[in-house]
Amino acid sequence: MNYTDEYISQKLCGIGKTGFKAAPIAGIWQDAPYQELVINQQSFALIIKDVVFNVVVDRIRGNVIFIDNDLNISLINSTLEQFCRCAIHWGKILDVPENISDEEREEIASLLKEDLMKIDEPAFENENQLWPVAIEEFCYGM
Repeated sequence: MNYTDEYISQKLCGIGKTGFKAAPIAGIWQDAPYQELVINQQSFALIIKDVVFNVVVDRIRGNVIFIDNDLNISLINSTLEQFCRCAIHWGKILDVPENISDEEREEIASLLKEDLMKIDEPAFENENQLWPVAIEEFCYGM
């Protein structure tokens, strides 16, 4: 499959405004046409731009990844579709009151991690990937 601007835009629109606000990623969400980045002869579409990193979609495989200023790469999700599903699930925590107990927070985080892992287990292979870090920060009330 080829991840065209039109397809990427359609999938990202499915997240909705709540997903964009809720997704645990700083930076500015980009609109189509997406800036093209070529790294090691691979083509990527820039979907989130930040001073320190970019979030891109691999045009061929659909991987959603962080690329920092030193061109270090870290998987966020295995596909754009899985990224969108995870962001929508993540958006549900916006309804969680801030003043819940630590036990309640840990229970919510545990259930969320379980749900996200069902969507994309490789997104949890490294504890420093986006979703594991975001869940840990949620546990700490961040």
